[in-house]
Amino acid sequence: MPDDTGRNDPCPCGSGAKYKHCCLRKKNKRRDRDSWKDKFKRLNDPALYDFDRPSQEVLEPLTELWSLVVQQLQPSDKSLTDVERRLGFPSAGALAALVEVLALNHSQGAMDAGEPPDKTIEFIDSVFHQFTDLEEETATLLHQIRCEAYSRAGRYDEAFKEAQKIIELRPDSALGRLYSADVLRDDPDGDLSKAVALLEEAAECRDADEYTAQKELEDMKRHRTELEGETELVRMRAKCERLQEEIEMLKSMTKWLEENR
Repeated sequence: MPDDTGRNDPCPCGSGAKYKHCCLRKKNKRRDRDSWKDKFKRLNDPALYDFDRPSQEVLEPLTELWSLVVQQLQPSDKSLTDVERRLGFPSAGALAALVEVLALNHSQGAMDAGEPPDKTIEFIDSVFHQFTDLEEETATLLHQIRCEAYSRAGRYDEAFKEAQKIIELRPDSALGRLYSADVLRDDPDGDLSKAVALLEEAAECRDADEYTAQKELEDMKRHRTELEGETELVRMRAKCERLQEEIEMLKSMTKWLEENR
């Protein structure tokens, strides 16, 4: 196509539209996309995916990378694979890797700084809102991270729901049951008998050995026994205190009767 075509000239492609409304617009879009890809490639340093590096070192560049992606998203984008294909990523799984490592570093960064996990939850919320068709592996990891974040924030009901979503994604795996049991253990009002039942199910799953489900079950039973012992001790102390109060009352009554005989 001739480079000397004016913006308001008829488009050489024969569409009948002005050049600026037809092929020039397409040409500019291609140039912008190529420019975006060059910037992403330049910033996408493999060292950012090294989990040995402190989260505070990699969070900013990872966030900048993700911002570049967000600028290119369309409402119709429902899976990371679709975006990779549309934007011409050189390798499959690149966006999933970015999402996963950014979520993990958000979480670790908050823990290292002693901060609430609000940014972690906010980021994962935004990913699930945009991508309703996430790959199972990525979705499972994000639910794990959000479950842990909710637990750290003391939002145990929401944490338990996240763990249940892991079970929905991987019904034959011990993973979701382990996370559910952990939430119930951390929750001061958690049902430990239910946690034990979940771990008994986990111990029967195909990947029980991978997640040491049997050991987790034994630890949970021991924890429950210890708490029950502590609860019984609290009851006994309360009973002793009530008896002591009654004894003191009887002493006072006896003294009054002797004085008023």
